[in-house]
Amino acid sequence: MRILALGDNVVDVYRNQGVTYPGGNALNVAVNAARLGYDAAYLGAFASDAYASFLQGFLEREGVDVTACPVVSGTTTKRCVEDVVEGERHFVCVEDNGWVGPLVLDKAACAQLDMADVVCTSVNAKMDGQLQVLAGLSALVAYDLGEKEKYRTPEQLAAVAQVADIVQLSAGDGDQEALEKVVQTLAQQVLVVVTRGSDPTLLAWPDGRMEVAVRPVRPRDTMGAGDAHLTALACGLAEKGWRRGQGVEPETLRSVAEHAGTWAAQACLTDGGFQTPYEGPLAVVYDMDGVLVASEQAWEGIFRALLAARGLGLPDDARRDLYGCSDEHENEVLGALMGLAPQEVAPIKAAYVQAHPIDYASIGIPGVHRATRRLRELGLRLAIATSSPAADAQRMLAERELEGVFDVMVTAQDVEKTKPDPALYLCAARQLGVDPSRCVAVDDSPYGVEAAHRAGMYAVHFAQSDATPAVDALARCVCRTHDEVLDMIEQLVRNGSR
Repeated sequence: MRILALGDNVVDVYRNQGVTYPGGNALNVAVNAARLGYDAAYLGAFASDAYASFLQGFLEREGVDVTACPVVSGTTTKRCVEDVVEGERHFVCVEDNGWVGPLVLDKAACAQLDMADVVCTSVNAKMDGQLQVLAGLSALVAYDLGEKEKYRTPEQLAAVAQVADIVQLSAGDGDQEALEKVVQTLAQQVLVVVTRGSDPTLLAWPDGRMEVAVRPVRPRDTMGAGDAHLTALACGLAEKGWRRGQGVEPETLRSVAEHAGTWAAQACLTDGGFQTPYEGPLAVVYDMDGVLVASEQAWEGIFRALLAARGLGLPDDARRDLYGCSDEHENEVLGALMGLAPQEVAPIKAAYVQAHPIDYASIGIPGVHRATRRLRELGLRLAIATSSPAADAQRMLAERELEGVFDVMVTAQDVEKTKPDPALYLCAARQLGVDPSRCVAVDDSPYGVEAAHRAGMYAVHFAQSDATPAVDALARCVCRTHDEVLDMIEQLVRNGSR
């Protein structure tokens, strides 16, 4: 039996707990249907941001078919912000700037509806102007009116009653006399289900009504309990072959409703409905030299020129030691080779660099612009954490046309110690407002990888060629191109993992 959940996908942000869960009535129904063992499909429009990618991946891992869902470029996933106290959710606000919007029921979408045995949708799908499309379906249609009284207008009730077999409402704390009038109106045509928390569930239909006791539980989280109830009830009745207009055996209805109540009670024992929070990356922090620009070779040329002016060469061990190190360490290594104190090397090196500035425009690494555009579309925050001076980093941004791409830039002047000390990466995370554990750090040197690891970030060794020093065991993965980095981050986002 194929169950199609039609409508919304959102993320529920538990503000006071600092966690984000997959949500939306239709998404919840689809997952419940799959967990009940049915052939489940979700049909709705996805945004192009990180949360949408996570939601798609979550549904796929739950065995829900999402292949018919469009992805709308340049849009965002709606974020429902709540505080959860003793298992009860308290609404704070909805963040929907750039929201993808409701699905348009075109010919392709209607073909999906025609293949379903049960279609579940809700007022939160924001598709009421298209409800008539559901009329005439052979599928059993279940509709969730939720708990908000503003959606219980005579016009709304009439439109829903024309297409639905089952209408579920939540009693909430509103006007109970007004709710009873709604039940009486709807029950003339459809099966009405009113969930009432720990109180018995009310079921009403043209020929009668009953109350069904619910399983008492101490809820951890009531998120999605109503969706779990509607799914189990609609699927159970569909399996019995019931449709509106047919008689309903009270004992059959009671049995199905009791199972639905038990299933909903189990949902209340799980955080976020499914205990699957988004734990993927929220930010990406890039090193500069050797990652955004191929400047390590240019710096090696500078070191060789400084040494050659004194009749010296650059030994391999010194070359490796200089790769990706701090300005201070450069002066120490070069000073040891030249027989000078580090403070004597600094002005000599600065004068040479000023006379022979690195041409950043000519040494870009392919894929940077594409990767950063996509990461920004995903909604991830971007930063640079470099041991180079701020002036060099600013000039690189200008010459590589990357100004405005990064939210934060941290350079050697911003911290007391540079890589391999984690200070640069920790400073970047702090300025981004993101926990280091939710950051991916992309660095090409052992110093940088060590710094990222010590900062608690997901450390990626960016090794463009075999000539790049081997990464140590602290890197979580090795990527050779920015396309590989992007693919890896998108997979982390889709899995909601780190």
